[in-house]
Amino acid sequence: MQITMIQIKTFKNNVLYELEQSELFPDFSSVLKDAIVNQIDLQNLYIESENLDHIVWNTINIKNLKFKNCSMVGGQFTNCYGDHLTFENCNITRLKIKKSKIEDLSIRNCKASSISIRNSCLLSSTIELCECISASFDNSNLLGFRFYSCNLSESFFYKCNLNDAHFVNNIPDHECMLNIYFIECSVKKCEMLYVENLSLLYFWKTDMRDIEFLKNEYFVEVINPLSRLIYALNSDVVWWKPYSWEENVKGIFRGSLKEFKDEVDHGFPTTDLYPNMNDYEIEEELIRVIKYLEMWLN
Repeated sequence: MQITMIQIKTFKNNVLYELEQSELFPDFSSVLKDAIVNQIDLQNLYIESENLDHIVWNTINIKNLKFKNCSMVGGQFTNCYGDHLTFENCNITRLKIKKSKIEDLSIRNCKASSISIRNSCLLSSTIELCECISASFDNSNLLGFRFYSCNLSESFFYKCNLNDAHFVNNIPDHECMLNIYFIECSVKKCEMLYVENLSLLYFWKTDMRDIEFLKNEYFVEVINPLSRLIYALNSDVVWWKPYSWEENVKGIFRGSLKEFKDEVDHGFPTTDLYPNMNDYEIEEELIRVIKYLEMWLN
């Protein structure tokens, strides 16, 4: 009777772990799960063209792990640490990285929509040539992170360190930077030199003066008893939020000064303050703010 061994190998074909194929271990994925559970040393792991959907990597010491042409939909890396983790030409849709510390994460030419990075430290890392629509970055240190030619539309950065991060694109910003949120982020020396239109983005409690944009920008911030407003003078973009919306992280008005004036003049048709607040409570405050901002334009 012929025995078939399922082997997990390095790029140089050194065997890291192997099991005989059986009903309990019918395929590569099942053997890999057993290796993870048994805390097998997977240093220099190389996996190509395998289905690794929904595999949970828990408390793994990462050292030169590379995945190429793999499906890893819904996978998860939790409490992992180390350096050199690479995904190339993979489908990592809905991949989660949580409570991990990884240096030199590289994601290249992958389907990466709805990925989630939470409570992690990812230093000197890159995402390149990827579809990252609706990605989520939450409470993470992304110091020096590089985003190269990625579609990050509808993505969300919350309480992240984006110091020295770079957002570089060779495709129009309206296709790849639409409706990205930067909420309570640190952005010192962050570069967005390819962003031509600030009205595509949402900022809140993030000091935009620290960001290097394509065009020189001047920001006016107005703090009132009932709300707070930021105005990008050169780009004519208003971001405004009443304090009553504080729990709604994405609850931010964004538009031109004229659109904001129309919003106030017509009873807040898109922001809909009621029942947290009546229109008349804040209307007088905002009329004064609009007059103040109009002075900057004259």
